[in-house]
Amino acid sequence: MKNKKALLSSTWIIAVLLIASIVYGIFRNDDPYQYFTGLGSTVDIEEDDSKYVFSYYMDGKEAIYSANIDGTNVKKLTELGTEKHHDPKFSYDGTKILFLSEDEEGVNSLYIENSDGRDLKKLASKNLHISEAVFSSIDDTIYYVATPLADGKKSEGEIEEGYDLYSVGINGNNNRKLTNKDYFSMSSLAVSEDGKEVFYSFYNGEKEKFYSYSMEERKEKETAISEQLPKESYSHQFSANGNKLLYTAVPTELQNSSPYEYELFLLEENNREAKQLTKLHSNISSPRFFHHNNKVAFLENTNWSSEPAKFRLRILDLDTEKLQTVTVDIEKPAANHLLSKTIDQLDNGLTIAILYTALAGLLTTYQYVHSKKVYLPVIISFCLTIAMFIASFIFAAAVNPWFGIGLGMVSASLFGCTLIVFIYAFVLKVIEKREKVS
Repeated sequence: MKNKKALLSSTWIIAVLLIASIVYGIFRNDDPYQYFTGLGSTVDIEEDDSKYVFSYYMDGKEAIYSANIDGTNVKKLTELGTEKHHDPKFSYDGTKILFLSEDEEGVNSLYIENSDGRDLKKLASKNLHISEAVFSSIDDTIYYVATPLADGKKSEGEIEEGYDLYSVGINGNNNRKLTNKDYFSMSSLAVSEDGKEVFYSFYNGEKEKFYSYSMEERKEKETAISEQLPKESYSHQFSANGNKLLYTAVPTELQNSSPYEYELFLLEENNREAKQLTKLHSNISSPRFFHHNNKVAFLENTNWSSEPAKFRLRILDLDTEKLQTVTVDIEKPAANHLLSKTIDQLDNGLTIAILYTALAGLLTTYQYVHSKKVYLPVIISFCLTIAMFIASFIFAAAVNPWFGIGLGMVSASLFGCTLIVFIYAFVLKVIEKREKVS
């Protein structure tokens, strides 16, 4: 009698824990940055090389900050609501900054303010999702890359239109669409020193192509530097005159042995081969040329490819090849959210699978002890697996392909759990037969 009560109690406890884990997993915030404190993924340098502007997470909230070039005198420039502020850029005279603000649906809007954080203003159309923006070098114009808002909310396989180049005045006037190419992706915006060309890259299905858009001729053309790039390269940054390019890529000798180590390279228009600038065996992003010094700044991802990404700011002197780390002097929050972090870490797919298998195993044990229908839980679990598998195709075709893939992965996990329970039930049946023989 005591064993029966213990078995039932254990079954109910596991069932409650399983239901609670599933419900919590459905409604919890899955953002890996929700408790994070540290540098964001972008940095920019003021025209006189005296300051950085960057995004920084403070207890999960991403805002824009500035700091001296040595990391001191940190100032917060944007205040937060529910949106994340990122990808800041200095104007060429250093008096203004622009940045992108991401809402809860992942849609970016464009903002501009004074470099001291005052006079905040929203720019560009409300019907666009903006992925990147940069100031002109000679006038009060901002160039940005955007796609229609309806596409900004879709996954890659569902996008019907694409990205194009736009311009807008810093006062929000003269908002214009400059290209009509509907590119799958556009990035690496830069403006020439004379302000007559805008540089950018797009993926043509095989590799990144680099183009310049002539403001005088109102048309685009491929740059000479485009064909010199390797097939896979990322985090591109043009120099002001457009004849130098920083980018990250996996070194040729590591492509088979360490395909996730992205080092920094410098490509000059007149050179056939790029020069590898770093050997950090990590991942480099957001490279930036200094304006008056032969140096580059970049962010090194020290825990690639985990999330949240942990960056540190580095400066490389191109003359001496000396590399230094810049410590951003910013006060850390007091809260550590230990309990919430522990619950989030424990509540995962593996935990749910273990609880499901344990519940099915306890039900199998109960059936073995009281009714001898030892395979009943296995049959129910197998039917649930088949139903989930069929549902994955229905949802993939009728609702969302990615949701269907998710259900397919769940059904695969259920099948694995069911197989374990089946083996357990089979062992119980063997034990039962041996008991009858003896």
